[in-house]
Amino acid sequence: MIILYNIILTLIFITIFPGSWFILRKYLVKSKFKFPNRKYDYWIHCASLGEVNIALRLIEEFAVSAGIAKEKILLSVTNFEIKKIVEQKHKETYVFPIDYFLVTNKFIRKTSPKVLLILETELWPNYIYYAKKFGCKIFLLNGRLTLKTVVLLNMFKFIFRSVFKKIDYLYVREKIDYLRFKKFCSEKKIFVTGNMKYDDVEDNNTQQISKENFGFNKTDFITTFGSMREGEEIFFKNYVESLVKENIKLILAPRHLNSLSVYESILVQKNIKYKKSSQLFNIKNNFETISCILVDTFGELKKYYYISDVVFVGGTLLPYGGHSIIEPASIGKATIFGPYIKNFLEVSFLLKKKNACIQIKTLEQLYFTILDLKKDVEKRNVLGKNAKEVIMSLKGVTKKNVEYILKQI
Repeated sequence: MIILYNIILTLIFITIFPGSWFILRKYLVKSKFKFPNRKYDYWIHCASLGEVNIALRLIEEFAVSAGIAKEKILLSVTNFEIKKIVEQKHKETYVFPIDYFLVTNKFIRKTSPKVLLILETELWPNYIYYAKKFGCKIFLLNGRLTLKTVVLLNMFKFIFRSVFKKIDYLYVREKIDYLRFKKFCSEKKIFVTGNMKYDDVEDNNTQQISKENFGFNKTDFITTFGSMREGEEIFFKNYVESLVKENIKLILAPRHLNSLSVYESILVQKNIKYKKSSQLFNIKNNFETISCILVDTFGELKKYYYISDVVFVGGTLLPYGGHSIIEPASIGKATIFGPYIKNFLEVSFLLKKKNACIQIKTLEQLYFTILDLKKDVEKRNVLGKNAKEVIMSLKGVTKKNVEYILKQI
C-alpha cells in the first residue's frame, strides 16, 4: 500500500500543484533546510508547540530514568518557526518537512534511529514505513483521535491499516481514544496511560512573572483569551467595549497568527488602546494607557496565563473541539470554556465534577461570567485551587510512559 500512497502523492504534486516541486525546493533553500548528518538512538516527532513541550519533557525523563545522553535523541518538528524556538532548548532539533518517500528515505538512512516516538496524531505513512523497514521500534505517545480524524482514516483505511500494523504500541490519552484506535488496530497493543500534558506545570521562571512585567498594575483584573479560532472574534465585536468599560484588561491570543488582522481591526474600530506582544519591550513608560495586549509571538501563551485572573480557552465557542484547558488549570487559574470541548472530554468532566472550571453555552453567558468572577475573588480562588489540585493528581504520565517504553525495547 505504501507504493499506492506514493503514487497518489506524486500525482497530486504533478496535477494539482504542478509548481509545488519548485516552490518546495525554493522554500527549503531559503530556510536553509539541512538533513541531520549523524545517527541517533531515539527519534521523537511532533508538530505543535504543545507537543514540543511534551517532547522536551520526554527527553529530560529519558536522561534521568535511563541515563540516555540528550545528544542521542533527535527531535523533529514540522516548520522552521518552531525549530528556532526549540533548538535553544534542544540542540538536536531538525525540520521534517514533507512525508514523501525521497525525503523520508534519506532522512531515516542518515539518522538510523532505533526507536521512533510519535506524538499524538502524526500518523504519516512514509516515515512509519521506512522507520520499521530499517528496524525501528515504533511507539505512539499521547495518542488521540478526533471524530474528524476517524472519518479521514476510514476513507483511506486501505492505506492506514498497514500503517497501524507497523506501530508496536499505542499509549493513548483517554478511554474514548482507546475505543477509536481499536477500529484500526489490535486492542492488545493499545493502553490508556493518560494525558502527558498533565505534566505541564509552571517552572521557576514562570513563577517570577508579574503583571507589572507586561505594563499592567498589580491590582488590574486581567482576562486572557487563549487560542481563539476563526469566527470566535464575534465575542469581541459584541463585548470588548463593555469589558474595557468595566476596567477589565484583556490579552487576546489567536491560535493562528494570520487572524491578527481581524482582531486588530476590531480593536481599532472600537477605539481600544492596545499593543502587540512583540512591541511591549520596545516602548517605555507608556504601559498605563494599554487596555489590551494582542499576542503576535510564538510560545508565550503560558506566561500570559500566569498573570491572568481569568482564562477563557478558545476553540470551544465554535465546533473546533477545544484547545488545552489543562495549561491554565495546572497553574491554578479560574478557567472558562465553551460548549465544544470534545478534544478534552475526560479532563473537562473531572474539572466540572470538582467545581474547578466553568463551562458556558452562549456569548452573553461568557460576558456575565467574567463580570461575576471579577467581583467574586473567593470564587476565583476556589476555582483555581480546585483546578490545580485536579491536574496535580493526574501528573506523572510522562514518567510512566518512559518506564513502559524502556521495558519494551
